[in-house]
Amino acid sequence: MKSFKSLYRRVSKYLSKKKDYTPGSTDMITMLRANNARNEESATSISGSNWAPGALKRHDKQVKQQVKLQKKLERSMTPEVDKMLSRRSK
Repeated sequence: MKSFKSLYRRVSKYLSKKKDYTPGSTDMITMLRANNARNEESATSISGSNWAPGALKRHDKQVKQQVKLQKKLERSMTPEVDKMLSRRSK
């Protein structure tokens, strides 16, 4: 079992793609977005500066939900009533 683990580490080291943190690269942009999501989460959470892994996914999910709600409000026949109801449900 130990030999398999060491072999896997060696092989995965050579097969994994190195991160590219040059300005404008996708890895750099992803890192900055994740950092911003963690900052927002720690600033708005009740627990203070504590944050959990996956902040970027939670942030993206929340943004998608807001966009979806906004599209529903735009298509609605009574947007004023829907806005009041959406505020009440939060």
